[in-house]
Amino acid sequence: QYAMSGHENRKQRIVLAFTILLCAAVLILGRIQLREFIVEWWCIYKLSSVDQDARIEAVNALQKMGSRRAVPHLARLVSEQNMVAVAAVKALGRIGACTEPACVVLMNILTSDQERVPRSDMNQRLITAAYSAIIRIGGCAVPWIITGLQSSNESTHYRCIKIIAAMGPKAAAAVPALLESVRTRYAEECDNADPATNALRVINSPGAETYLSKALNDSDSCIRFQAGILLCQLKPDDPLAIETIMRSLDDRIGTPELHLEAVNILTVAAERGRLDDQQGRRMSSVVATALMLSPEPDVRLRCIQLLEVLRSTDEKILKILNITAEHDLHEHLRCEAARVVETLSGGNPSECPSPDGTLKKGW
Repeated sequence: QYAMSGHENRKQRIVLAFTILLCAAVLILGRIQLREFIVEWWCIYKLSSVDQDARIEAVNALQKMGSRRAVPHLARLVSEQNMVAVAAVKALGRIGACTEPACVVLMNILTSDQERVPRSDMNQRLITAAYSAIIRIGGCAVPWIITGLQSSNESTHYRCIKIIAAMGPKAAAAVPALLESVRTRYAEECDNADPATNALRVINSPGAETYLSKALNDSDSCIRFQAGILLCQLKPDDPLAIETIMRSLDDRIGTPELHLEAVNILTVAAERGRLDDQQGRRMSSVVATALMLSPEPDVRLRCIQLLEVLRSTDEKILKILNITAEHDLHEHLRCEAARVVETLSGGNPSECPSPDGTLKKGW
């Protein structure tokens, strides 16, 4: 009984010591949190000081603490055209709180009509700080950016596209709005150089696949073409995207630059060797037609090279290659076409010399 009571006493002492340590840790942690809480609210109180330097110091302290409670208070400072406002904007970005007050004030700075706002060094500083802050906040700010993207003001629209492009894949939720922008503002040109299309290429990430797949059935032919190209960059073997690109190329939609990009993407799909016979024949026919009709020598050269990858011995395609070999304006293209005909016919072709300078447009 004595031995057992000693064992029980040791057990009780261990439990007591552990309890004391736990209570001490809780008290220390509580004091630290209480101290941080007091400092945080003291800094928030200092934001209303008449001393500008004290307010900037308080803003910087709140930024270092990552104080989310301070976000509404910091947002109210942004309306001032002074260094306090610039410091508050930077703090909102570095705290990274995706709240309505923060996103609204930042987008107000970025989408304000610059023609009505007097140009000043302070105004430019605010815009630069807001641009960096909204990008730091990231994808959760996209709903507010989309609102600006739908603006009828061209400068506001362009600024929002720049923000989305700078965010990159984090802005995948903006893909439908960008496609709508292509439809309403750039569909007549239908090329790969407009701001909205460039932003789509920067965003292009797995998060955008769902939106792009839906866009393949869009009523606008330019949207379908752009969506097919973007989707093939993510999924080179997507049969619906490949078919959409071939149909658009066959219908001569878009600019020669877009056609060149489309042929390059079809080349990647062909080189992967996963096309069935029907897809291969369809692609050969489309590419041979593009070879005949395109005024761009770069497009024609890529078409010749793609026909070599596809290895089609169809009589019509060989005839088109022979016509190119005999009548094309450019010696290099004539040589490449003759070489591919020889290759497809089972001969032993010689390599073509590299072209001198840039290929000129036309036949």
